[in-house]
Amino acid sequence: MHNDLSLKIWGRAEFDTEEAARRILKYLLDAGDYKPEYFGEIPPLKAPFEEKTLQKAIDLLIGKVRREMFPDQVFGRIYLERKKIPKVEYYKLEWRQLTNIPFFPVSSYRIESEYIKDSKRLHSWLEFCIPPLSFHDAWYASFCLDEQWRRDHQFDVRSKPSSARPEGFIAKITRGTDLAKGIPGVYWGTYFGPFYVEWLGREKFERLDCYQIKELETGGILLLLTERPDTWMHNDHQALRRSIIEALGQDAFYDADTIRKEFDALPYVDDYYNFDPASFQKPRRVPKFPF
Repeated sequence: MHNDLSLKIWGRAEFDTEEAARRILKYLLDAGDYKPEYFGEIPPLKAPFEEKTLQKAIDLLIGKVRREMFPDQVFGRIYLERKKIPKVEYYKLEWRQLTNIPFFPVSSYRIESEYIKDSKRLHSWLEFCIPPLSFHDAWYASFCLDEQWRRDHQFDVRSKPSSARPEGFIAKITRGTDLAKGIPGVYWGTYFGPFYVEWLGREKFERLDCYQIKELETGGILLLLTERPDTWMHNDHQALRRSIIEALGQDAFYDADTIRKEFDALPYVDDYYNFDPASFQKPRRVPKFPF
């Protein structure tokens, strides 16, 4: 399994114009060590990502061809990959016109964890990630290793045994990522956009005690709990994470600790398709969104 450092962004930007799509893709084209080499709609990616192919990448992100064929499908998606060091398994940029789903889908940027063991490289990658928060109109974002994400949000659910399958079968599901149902969590790095900063209480952020609290030009706040992401399972790191959630308002956050404890005790579930581990906690407090 991969254990990359990943930035996941819950945003509301719609890259439905050439100007918007060009802005973010030109940023990636000029990103130096983090510039992708290939792009495409789905892996494997074969088209070189360079100046002379930039327009094709823009059209793909806009969803130009799809919209010409299916006018009602207003969305776009592009994957980008880098095979050179530092290796990037993929960047995924995705958007759609939002109606009944306020934050979908999630865009992501990844970097191999081995590369960012060097502190200067880690700092450099974080600096690279700051502008995309603005490009995507990020309301919330997480920075964490894959293993932390899997621990909090991915579950191997065993179905109820049957005569055909006495041992049942295992389905892998991801839960606890819907902002409309609560804030997914606090990770090694967590970005709260200006809406969430004000809703949770800006004065609460000012009183937090962690490795770094950085207010960005967006008006949002980026928290880094510790100096490095690979300390996430250390007891002091986990204690700090829990204290920050408590300080900001525990009832607003997905409770990964309680959910994992309860879930791991289950022998199986009756309806794995509709099963939601978040049922082990009370409904979360959510804001009234301005849309």
